[in-house]
Amino acid sequence: MAEKMYLYHPNGDMEHVRLTSTRVGAGGTADVLEVEGRADLVAKFYREPGHARDIEKKVRVMLARSVELPLAQGGGLQSSIVWPTGLLLDLHHEFRGFAMRRIDRGRSVSLNCLFNSKIRQRHGLPQEAGFRLRCGLALCRLLEALHAQGHYVIDLKDANILVDRAEPAVHLLDSDGFCILGPGNQRFPARHVTPEYTAPEGVSTPAEQLRGQQDAFALAVLLFQLVNEGIHPFQGIPKGFVELPSENQGKINRRLYAYGWEPHPQIAPVPLSLHAHLPPELRNLFDRAFIGRERPAPTEWRQCLESLEERLRPCRADRNHLRVGRRCVHCSSQGRLSPTTGGLLGEWLRDAAGSILQSMGGWWRHSAVFRLALVAGSGALVSLGAATLRSSGMAEEPRLSPSSPSGNILSVTSNVPGEVRVNGRAIGHVRHKGAPVDVQLGAGEGGQVVVEFLGVDGFDFAFDRRTIVLTPDRKAELKFEFRKVRAVFKPPRGSTLLGVDRQSYANPRSRVDRDTYVGLHVLTLQASGSGAQVEVQYECRLGDKGGECEMFRTK
Repeated sequence: MAEKMYLYHPNGDMEHVRLTSTRVGAGGTADVLEVEGRADLVAKFYREPGHARDIEKKVRVMLARSVELPLAQGGGLQSSIVWPTGLLLDLHHEFRGFAMRRIDRGRSVSLNCLFNSKIRQRHGLPQEAGFRLRCGLALCRLLEALHAQGHYVIDLKDANILVDRAEPAVHLLDSDGFCILGPGNQRFPARHVTPEYTAPEGVSTPAEQLRGQQDAFALAVLLFQLVNEGIHPFQGIPKGFVELPSENQGKINRRLYAYGWEPHPQIAPVPLSLHAHLPPELRNLFDRAFIGRERPAPTEWRQCLESLEERLRPCRADRNHLRVGRRCVHCSSQGRLSPTTGGLLGEWLRDAAGSILQSMGGWWRHSAVFRLALVAGSGALVSLGAATLRSSGMAEEPRLSPSSPSGNILSVTSNVPGEVRVNGRAIGHVRHKGAPVDVQLGAGEGGQVVVEFLGVDGFDFAFDRRTIVLTPDRKAELKFEFRKVRAVFKPPRGSTLLGVDRQSYANPRSRVDRDTYVGLHVLTLQASGSGAQVEVQYECRLGDKGGECEMFRTK
């Protein structure tokens, strides 16, 4: 049934509108509803009048202090911040929410859909690495414009960003949760911040006190994921037998960044990472963002990415590769020279080879095999393999042979992408459903082990844990299957929810009702203990049909 409301525009105009019962989104305190007869608008309607009163003044300030956005480059689709466009009052003239521009969900997806090639394919997104770089550039421009007005996002994360399917345009959502600067330097704070995108100082500083440094950190995380196939900058593999936090936020708090110019003594990069082949200026900014004292602001990121964009060139080996100037990031990471130019070294080698072969006479035309090697900048000798030289004087692509397997082998598959852990240690990633990840474990990791799978698909999380026995003489295969159900997470009496899986809540909740996967869920609860508030963890396993979960305590 449609609900009649008054819509007041910033210029003083008023019109009657009707909110339908069709939800296009929902949050902890509000629903996003369609507006009858208005394809260009949606309404954020607060369910409880008390919540509406809490946010009313902030929304009025936002209407008076909107953000002037940069124009789209080359006449393309305009990136945007989904900002309030009008106040919604009920028939008693009580504030109940606000109107905002509608984003076409048919042609946009969550930013995290860009992180993985199979997910990009499933959603019909461009595979070109240059597209992802331009989406990052569009995000930098939005944040630069927002900061120029004195506002900050604070809870900046992939789930709050939509990207167009065809053009490098992004849209920032949930602007009523931003940190807003009002008249007389009055500050309307943000109340939420999300683990994995929270700066280290966010551990001891409340979200409402965080400012531009938090946005700078979260932006750097997102940019790292965009240029490095979704790898989080604080994912990594522990070195030796050192115990490290299993969650990325725990590694952030301890600044366990494995992708810098200097190797970290405790954690190693994920093997599939492209970081070692990224342009130096990009790596320098990432180092400053994650281990330095002066994080790059959106303006500095924008300038860097604009410079890289100007130098983007197509790679003949694969048009989806990221080639900046003469160097292809992907070809370099695969241990070969770019066939387009091979970089400066490739050009020098081909020119030198051509001169040598020309001086040799005609016998070389029947083919000759040469062993090439180069000394890398670090001083290590890197083999380029055998290259067969043909009459053109051009070398074929040298290909590196994989190493022979040894030790315990574990093969894991899942119907959702995610991270595989053995005894709490991240050891590999399932990049897309159905594709196995084979991991080689050390000699000390045989026998009975606990294997965990932590997956993510859009906004929903999947988690499960199995105990298996590994033997050195055979390959163990493990398959994680998840089915989506509707579930209600309710804490025991006297407790409130602080988080489910990797999603945390700034304000404790009495229940959470959402789509999720069948499997094991870790819940963080707040309970009274010895007269004080304490946090405890529970586990919850859902049945095949979902419904309410049954909890049991873990610590």
